[in-house]
Amino acid sequence: MSNTLFEKGGERMVPHYFEQISTLESDYDEILHLTANENVMSDLALHFYRSKLAHRYNMGEGVDGVFVHSNFAAKGMPEISELINDASVRLKVMLNAGLVNLNCLSGVHAMISVLLSTTDPGDRIMTVSSKHGGHFCTKGIVERSGRGHVFAEYDHANITFSVDGIAEIFKKNNCKALYLDTSVLLKPHPIKLLREALGNEAIIIYDASHTIGLIMGGKFQSPLLEGANIIVANTHKTLPGPHHGLIAFRDEADAQDFNKIIHNNFYSSTHINSVIALAITIIEMDIWGKEYADQIVRNSNHLGSCLEQYGYNVRKLGQNRFTENHQLHVYINEENKIIVKRFLDNNMSVNTSKALGNDLFLRLGLQEVTRRGMKEKDIEQIAVFIKKILRDEYVKKDVIDFNSKFINVNYGFGMEHIHKPMVFNS
Repeated sequence: MSNTLFEKGGERMVPHYFEQISTLESDYDEILHLTANENVMSDLALHFYRSKLAHRYNMGEGVDGVFVHSNFAAKGMPEISELINDASVRLKVMLNAGLVNLNCLSGVHAMISVLLSTTDPGDRIMTVSSKHGGHFCTKGIVERSGRGHVFAEYDHANITFSVDGIAEIFKKNNCKALYLDTSVLLKPHPIKLLREALGNEAIIIYDASHTIGLIMGGKFQSPLLEGANIIVANTHKTLPGPHHGLIAFRDEADAQDFNKIIHNNFYSSTHINSVIALAITIIEMDIWGKEYADQIVRNSNHLGSCLEQYGYNVRKLGQNRFTENHQLHVYINEENKIIVKRFLDNNMSVNTSKALGNDLFLRLGLQEVTRRGMKEKDIEQIAVFIKKILRDEYVKKDVIDFNSKFINVNYGFGMEHIHKPMVFNS
């Protein structure tokens, strides 16, 4: 049957949308990304992310190359086991975890897997309201799965969660789990205090989608050491991997039960190209993560200082300290769509938010520019661009010229590692 989308007047045509997508890919390379929710993979991770193995199922290593489950048998993938095991061991050390799971397809998939494996229908779960930075879909997932739901209390004055308020609501509603799904934050959560206030039976789940790379680099907090039971995260923000998900459990004994439920019910194919790319990124973090995480936080605070000197109102944690992670919050007085469009017209991409109050701010993220090798002197130039754009000056050519100087990915493996052994100190 003829595909009329690809033919016109008897001639085969290339649909315009292929060209549009190709152009979009090129355009993205010229954009200076200051979004808090994106990053770039290393050349080696990206190479294997594009692998032909993406066509194939990875059901497990198997025995003698054959994976068997009940009456189903298929080719296993023992060839990738050494890489996955190496990455898993390193990740456990970086997160102080007893067991990790790299098989979830996204952060939301990891969230669903954990919520449904640690609780039962009828249990009540506490999550974070979107006005306090929580994920927009968590409440719906909880309620659609037959669980009860309440929101956590937030302390706006101190830009953190209210421990006393959470404890009161949690106990009054007989909650089983606290899920801290925060995407707008500047400093660590009070996990130790929450554990003390909620008691040992409460399940504390820490969504580290934004800060997992900083945690792995030892630059934020260590949630599992501080009292959380489980870490859930996507893997493409401060952790510069593919769009994927991971779970880390504090206690191996409990994790075995939860992980068995997840393995048997919530995924089959693990999207092996993503798992390989993620494993490579985890090893990169073990090697370069401390340096990378430290530079992210220094860049974030330096940009805050520059913008404050230019007269902008930047949210602060205290004197001369704007953030403890990759995010920087700069208050603005214009409509969010207008201000984002103005930045895009100048080849800069930003996020906005009204969380943690009702005032609109730019939620800037310094993780990607750091991954591209930018340091304090470069951040000063970015501050100049931001100042000019907020004044409605046109700086597109200058932004493109500046951004073109940072085409390489730092703190990661290059393609040369395919052709020679990796040599590093672990």
